[in-house]
Amino acid sequence: MDKAKILELQKRFKQISVVPNEKDFADSMASLIQNQIVTVIPKNHPTYPLLHFYTQELWSAEMMFNDKLSTVFKEFPAFNQILPSFSYLLCGRYDGYHYFLAQGQVYHARELIRTIAYGFEQLLDNGDCDSLEKFKRLEVNALGCMYTVAMRCMPSLAYLEKVRQYIASLPDSCLEFENNAAASTLRKTKCDAILADEDCTFPLAVDVDVHNVADFVHPDVLSWLDELVRENGPRIRDDQLDFAKQSHNPKEHLATVSSMQSLVI
Repeated sequence: MDKAKILELQKRFKQISVVPNEKDFADSMASLIQNQIVTVIPKNHPTYPLLHFYTQELWSAEMMFNDKLSTVFKEFPAFNQILPSFSYLLCGRYDGYHYFLAQGQVYHARELIRTIAYGFEQLLDNGDCDSLEKFKRLEVNALGCMYTVAMRCMPSLAYLEKVRQYIASLPDSCLEFENNAAASTLRKTKCDAILADEDCTFPLAVDVDVHNVADFVHPDVLSWLDELVRENGPRIRDDQLDFAKQSHNPKEHLATVSSMQSLVI
Protein backbone atom coordinates (compact mmCIF):
# COMPACT_ATOMS: atom_id res chain seq x y z
CA MET A 1 0.00 0.00 0.00
CA ASP A 2 1.56 3.31 -1.15
CA LYS A 3 0.82 5.72 1.69
CA ALA A 4 2.19 8.67 -0.29
CA LYS A 5 -0.43 8.17 -3.00
CA ILE A 6 -3.13 7.71 -0.39
CA LEU A 7 -2.19 10.97 1.32
CA GLU A 8 -2.11 12.71 -2.06
CA LEU A 9 -5.61 11.51 -2.92
CA GLN A 10 -7.00 12.48 0.45
CA LYS A 11 -5.40 15.93 0.06
CA ARG A 12 -7.18 16.22 -3.29
CA PHE A 13 -10.53 15.54 -1.64
CA LYS A 14 -9.78 18.09 1.06
CA GLN A 15 -9.10 20.70 -1.63
CA ILE A 16 -12.42 20.10 -3.41
CA SER A 17 -14.72 23.11 -3.18
CA VAL A 18 -17.88 22.81 -1.14
CA VAL A 19 -20.56 21.51 -3.49
CA PRO A 20 -23.21 24.16 -4.27
CA ASN A 21 -26.64 23.69 -2.72
CA GLU A 22 -30.08 25.02 -3.59
CA LYS A 23 -29.48 28.36 -1.86
CA ASP A 24 -26.24 28.89 -3.78
CA PHE A 25 -28.03 28.51 -7.11
CA ALA A 26 -30.97 30.69 -6.04
CA ASP A 27 -28.69 33.47 -4.77
CA SER A 28 -26.56 33.37 -7.92
CA MET A 29 -29.65 33.50 -10.12
CA ALA A 30 -31.08 36.48 -8.23
CA SER A 31 -27.73 38.28 -8.31
CA LEU A 32 -27.39 37.68 -12.04
CA ILE A 33 -30.77 39.28 -12.75
CA GLN A 34 -30.43 42.12 -10.26
CA ASN A 35 -27.04 43.10 -11.67
CA GLN A 36 -28.40 43.61 -15.16
CA ILE A 37 -27.69 47.00 -16.67
CA VAL A 38 -30.87 49.00 -16.11
CA THR A 39 -31.64 51.17 -19.11
CA VAL A 40 -34.60 53.04 -20.53
CA ILE A 41 -35.33 52.39 -24.19
CA PRO A 42 -37.04 54.90 -26.48
CA LYS A 43 -40.52 53.69 -27.32
CA ASN A 44 -39.92 53.45 -31.08
CA HIS A 45 -36.42 52.01 -30.88
CA PRO A 46 -35.76 48.93 -33.05
CA THR A 47 -35.59 45.57 -31.31
CA TYR A 48 -32.03 44.54 -32.22
CA PRO A 49 -30.52 45.99 -29.01
CA LEU A 50 -33.05 43.94 -27.06
CA LEU A 51 -32.02 40.81 -28.95
CA HIS A 52 -28.37 41.38 -28.12
CA PHE A 53 -29.13 42.27 -24.52
CA TYR A 54 -31.25 39.19 -23.79
CA THR A 55 -28.95 36.88 -25.73
CA GLN A 56 -26.11 38.10 -23.54
CA GLU A 57 -28.19 37.55 -20.40
CA LEU A 58 -29.09 34.06 -21.59
CA TRP A 59 -25.48 33.02 -21.98
CA SER A 60 -24.46 34.73 -18.75
CA ALA A 61 -26.93 32.46 -16.96
CA GLU A 62 -25.66 29.42 -18.84
CA MET A 63 -22.09 30.32 -17.87
CA MET A 64 -23.05 30.64 -14.20
CA PHE A 65 -24.59 27.16 -14.12
CA ASN A 66 -21.80 25.74 -16.27
CA ASP A 67 -19.11 27.06 -13.94
CA LYS A 68 -20.72 25.61 -10.83
CA LEU A 69 -21.46 22.19 -12.32
CA SER A 70 -18.15 21.95 -14.18
CA THR A 71 -16.24 22.64 -10.97
CA VAL A 72 -17.99 19.72 -9.28
CA PHE A 73 -17.48 17.39 -12.23
CA LYS A 74 -13.80 18.24 -12.65
CA GLU A 75 -12.78 18.29 -8.99
CA PHE A 76 -14.23 14.91 -8.01
CA PRO A 77 -11.98 12.13 -9.34
CA ALA A 78 -13.54 9.44 -11.49
CA PHE A 79 -14.30 6.32 -9.50
CA ASN A 80 -11.72 4.28 -11.42
CA GLN A 81 -9.07 6.87 -10.45
CA ILE A 82 -9.59 6.35 -6.74
CA LEU A 83 -7.01 4.08 -5.14
CA PRO A 84 -8.30 0.65 -4.06
CA SER A 85 -7.86 1.60 -0.41
CA PHE A 86 -10.10 4.63 -0.74
CA SER A 87 -12.59 2.99 -3.08
CA TYR A 88 -12.94 0.20 -0.53
CA LEU A 89 -13.68 2.66 2.26
CA LEU A 90 -15.97 4.68 0.00
CA CYS A 91 -17.96 1.62 -0.99
CA GLY A 92 -18.11 0.65 2.67
CA ARG A 93 -20.20 3.70 3.43
CA TYR A 94 -21.59 4.73 0.05
CA ASP A 95 -22.56 2.70 -2.99
CA GLY A 96 -19.79 3.06 -5.56
CA TYR A 97 -22.35 2.92 -8.36
CA HIS A 98 -24.15 5.90 -6.80
CA TYR A 99 -20.87 7.85 -6.90
CA PHE A 100 -20.50 7.02 -10.58
CA LEU A 101 -24.15 7.86 -11.24
CA ALA A 102 -23.97 11.18 -9.35
CA GLN A 103 -21.02 12.31 -11.47
CA GLY A 104 -22.92 11.34 -14.61
CA GLN A 105 -25.98 13.32 -13.53
CA VAL A 106 -23.88 16.44 -12.90
CA TYR A 107 -22.35 16.13 -16.36
CA HIS A 108 -25.75 15.54 -17.96
CA ALA A 109 -27.25 18.55 -16.16
CA ARG A 110 -24.46 20.79 -17.44
CA GLU A 111 -24.93 19.62 -21.04
CA LEU A 112 -28.72 19.90 -20.81
CA ILE A 113 -28.48 23.50 -19.59
CA ARG A 114 -26.25 24.31 -22.54
CA THR A 115 -28.79 22.74 -24.89
CA ILE A 116 -31.54 24.83 -23.27
CA ALA A 117 -29.51 28.00 -23.90
CA TYR A 118 -29.11 27.14 -27.58
CA GLY A 119 -32.82 26.41 -27.87
CA PHE A 120 -33.88 29.72 -26.35
CA GLU A 121 -31.29 31.61 -28.37
CA GLN A 122 -33.08 30.40 -31.49
CA LEU A 123 -36.43 31.53 -30.07
CA LEU A 124 -35.03 34.97 -29.32
CA ASP A 125 -33.77 35.34 -32.86
CA ASN A 126 -36.62 33.79 -34.84
CA GLY A 127 -38.32 37.09 -35.66
CA ASP A 128 -41.36 36.59 -33.44
CA CYS A 129 -39.83 38.64 -30.61
CA ASP A 130 -40.99 42.13 -31.51
CA SER A 131 -41.61 43.57 -28.04
CA LEU A 132 -39.91 43.94 -24.68
CA GLU A 133 -42.64 41.83 -23.10
CA LYS A 134 -41.88 38.86 -25.35
CA PHE A 135 -38.16 39.10 -24.67
CA LYS A 136 -38.78 39.15 -20.92
CA ARG A 137 -41.12 36.15 -21.15
CA LEU A 138 -38.52 34.13 -23.00
CA GLU A 139 -35.86 35.09 -20.47
CA VAL A 140 -38.09 33.95 -17.60
CA ASN A 141 -38.78 30.62 -19.33
CA ALA A 142 -35.11 30.06 -20.16
CA LEU A 143 -33.88 30.82 -16.65
CA GLY A 144 -36.69 28.71 -15.21
CA CYS A 145 -35.65 25.69 -17.27
CA MET A 146 -31.97 26.06 -16.34
CA TYR A 147 -32.77 26.46 -12.66
CA THR A 148 -35.10 23.46 -12.71
CA VAL A 149 -32.41 21.24 -14.22
CA ALA A 150 -30.03 22.29 -11.46
CA MET A 151 -32.68 21.49 -8.84
CA ARG A 152 -33.28 18.08 -10.41
CA CYS A 153 -29.56 17.46 -9.95
CA MET A 154 -29.60 18.51 -6.28
CA PRO A 155 -29.76 14.95 -4.81
CA SER A 156 -26.61 14.04 -6.75
CA LEU A 157 -24.85 17.20 -5.63
CA ALA A 158 -25.84 16.58 -2.01
CA TYR A 159 -24.55 13.02 -2.29
CA LEU A 160 -21.17 14.15 -3.63
CA GLU A 161 -20.90 16.72 -0.84
CA LYS A 162 -21.37 13.91 1.71
CA VAL A 163 -18.69 11.88 -0.01
CA ARG A 164 -16.34 14.89 0.01
CA GLN A 165 -16.83 15.45 3.71
CA TYR A 166 -16.43 11.76 4.51
CA ILE A 167 -13.21 11.14 2.58
CA ALA A 168 -11.65 14.42 3.69
CA SER A 169 -12.32 13.62 7.34
CA LEU A 170 -10.84 10.11 7.29
CA PRO A 171 -7.56 9.71 9.43
CA ASP A 172 -4.58 7.88 7.52
CA SER A 173 -4.91 5.16 10.45
CA CYS A 174 -8.31 3.97 9.05
CA LEU A 175 -6.43 2.47 6.14
CA GLU A 176 -4.51 0.16 8.46
CA PHE A 177 -7.67 -1.89 8.86
CA GLU A 178 -7.92 -2.56 5.14
CA ASN A 179 -6.84 -6.19 5.52
CA ASN A 180 -8.61 -6.77 8.81
CA ALA A 181 -11.63 -8.91 7.88
CA ALA A 182 -13.35 -8.49 11.24
CA ALA A 183 -13.03 -4.71 11.19
CA SER A 184 -14.14 -4.46 7.58
CA THR A 185 -17.20 -6.62 8.24
CA LEU A 186 -18.20 -4.44 11.19
CA ARG A 187 -17.60 -1.29 9.17
CA LYS A 188 -19.65 -2.64 6.24
CA THR A 189 -22.58 -3.49 8.52
CA LYS A 190 -22.67 -0.01 10.03
CA CYS A 191 -22.36 1.70 6.67
CA ASP A 192 -25.21 -0.25 5.10
CA ALA A 193 -27.47 1.14 7.79
CA ILE A 194 -26.21 4.68 7.25
CA LEU A 195 -26.79 4.48 3.51
CA ALA A 196 -30.33 3.21 4.04
CA ASP A 197 -31.08 6.10 6.40
CA GLU A 198 -29.82 8.67 3.92
CA ASP A 199 -32.12 7.31 1.19
CA CYS A 200 -30.12 8.92 -1.63
CA THR A 201 -32.04 9.21 -4.88
CA PHE A 202 -31.09 10.57 -8.27
CA PRO A 203 -33.04 12.36 -10.99
CA LEU A 204 -33.78 10.65 -14.24
CA ALA A 205 -32.29 12.05 -17.42
CA VAL A 206 -34.77 14.44 -19.00
CA ASP A 207 -35.18 16.47 -22.15
CA VAL A 208 -36.68 19.95 -22.17
CA ASP A 209 -39.17 21.28 -24.72
CA VAL A 210 -38.29 24.98 -24.92
CA HIS A 211 -41.62 25.65 -26.63
CA ASN A 212 -43.58 24.37 -23.63
CA VAL A 213 -42.02 24.87 -20.20
CA ALA A 214 -45.21 24.87 -18.13
CA ASP A 215 -45.02 21.12 -17.53
CA PHE A 216 -41.35 21.26 -16.60
CA VAL A 217 -40.86 24.38 -14.48
CA HIS A 218 -42.80 24.79 -11.23
CA PRO A 219 -45.20 27.78 -11.31
CA ASP A 220 -43.63 29.23 -8.16
CA VAL A 221 -40.22 29.30 -9.87
CA LEU A 222 -41.66 31.08 -12.90
CA SER A 223 -43.43 33.57 -10.63
CA TRP A 224 -40.22 34.26 -8.67
CA LEU A 225 -38.18 34.80 -11.82
CA ASP A 226 -40.88 36.87 -13.48
CA GLU A 227 -40.87 39.27 -10.54
CA LEU A 228 -37.07 39.57 -10.64
CA VAL A 229 -36.96 40.12 -14.39
CA ARG A 230 -39.69 42.77 -14.35
CA GLU A 231 -37.93 44.70 -11.63
CA ASN A 232 -34.65 44.74 -13.55
CA GLY A 233 -33.35 45.08 -17.09
CA PRO A 234 -34.49 47.31 -19.97
CA ARG A 235 -37.66 49.39 -19.77
CA ILE A 236 -39.67 51.32 -22.32
CA ARG A 237 -40.05 55.04 -21.67
CA ASP A 238 -43.28 56.34 -23.13
CA ASP A 239 -42.34 60.01 -22.87
CA GLN A 240 -39.16 59.57 -24.91
CA LEU A 241 -39.12 61.39 -28.22
CA ASP A 242 -39.24 58.92 -31.08
CA PHE A 243 -36.35 58.70 -33.48
CA ALA A 244 -38.08 60.74 -36.15
CA LYS A 245 -38.15 63.75 -33.84
CA GLN A 246 -34.65 63.09 -32.55
CA SER A 247 -33.32 63.22 -36.11
CA HIS A 248 -33.51 67.03 -35.87
CA ASN A 249 -30.75 66.84 -33.26
CA PRO A 250 -28.02 64.54 -34.67
CA LYS A 251 -25.86 64.73 -31.54
CA GLU A 252 -28.71 63.70 -29.28
CA HIS A 253 -29.66 60.93 -31.68
CA LEU A 254 -26.08 59.65 -31.80
CA ALA A 255 -25.80 59.70 -28.01
CA THR A 256 -28.95 57.63 -27.63
CA VAL A 257 -27.83 55.02 -30.15
CA SER A 258 -24.35 54.84 -28.56
CA SER A 259 -25.86 54.25 -25.13
CA MET A 260 -27.89 51.35 -26.49
CA GLN A 261 -24.95 49.84 -28.35
CA SER A 262 -22.89 49.88 -25.18
CA LEU A 263 -25.25 47.25 -23.79
CA VAL A 264 -24.26 44.66 -26.34
CA ILE A 265 -20.47 45.08 -26.36
